[in-house]
Amino acid sequence: MSQDKNFTNSKEVVLSRLLELLPLDFVKKEYDASGNRDKAYKQVIKNTSETDIYEDFLRNMSFCHQHIHMFTHSCADISKIGTDSLSNSVVYSNVVDKGASRKEIEYLLEVRYYFTEVISQTAKEKFLKYLWPVKIILTSTHLEIRIITMEKNMKSSANLLFRERNLEEEGIIAEICRNTGITKPDRFLDLTKGVKSLWDDDIIDAPRVEHKNSKSTDLAKMDGDLTYKKSYPAEYAKIIKQPLRRMGFYGLSKKLPLAFVCEPEEGYLGFTRFQSDIFSIDALIDEILRRN
Repeated sequence: MSQDKNFTNSKEVVLSRLLELLPLDFVKKEYDASGNRDKAYKQVIKNTSETDIYEDFLRNMSFCHQHIHMFTHSCADISKIGTDSLSNSVVYSNVVDKGASRKEIEYLLEVRYYFTEVISQTAKEKFLKYLWPVKIILTSTHLEIRIITMEKNMKSSANLLFRERNLEEEGIIAEICRNTGITKPDRFLDLTKGVKSLWDDDIIDAPRVEHKNSKSTDLAKMDGDLTYKKSYPAEYAKIIKQPLRRMGFYGLSKKLPLAFVCEPEEGYLGFTRFQSDIFSIDALIDEILRRN
């Protein structure tokens, strides 16, 4: 995320900030744009309506850095759950009907980063406005909340102090859980069985392993591109039987993400790299759930 020192929040600038969340090469290819980042964004905004940019982004958000939180639920009729699952700071929302057993609800939320500018003895409040993409996927058995990764804090300078932002990821999750009738945190969808099955079948392997022993939590970080199971098969045979904490994995199948973070017992997946395949995150989740 770039930080605009002029604190411009025009429609064009806010749309550019949204496009920044996608891989630049993808934006150029999708919209037949050229030049550097700023020139490419200007071409897109000039030739594409605001609504079309919103819809295009949400359709392609699986390319982006994101956090995914998964919960179980016992909602008898998911058709009753609509865009009012989120009401705070919603700029755009859309329901994608996937049939009776699956519903996707997409949002763009307005998030503001507030600063205090101090010049001489005067203090003036300023803010930067961004659009924060969120997607809810609701099936007959689970709720999935996908939230694009946004900077939590902005840089301060001598005369410009970052104070706060008006939305936090935890608050977004809490509102969705509350409005869909899901109690957090005792309804996390435990992904342990599915994740261990993928690991056991050599479809993923871990450069970072955090696991629970009887009296401690142990952490191993592998050197370079080494992975735990391949390097320590005997130790792997022991820890695969223990609870897994925050894990870092590489996908060893071409259809899966190159890398991801997982906290299986808390139903959490994190992706800190752009995806080269728009279907890779869905493929990973589908495979985990199939084996879970």
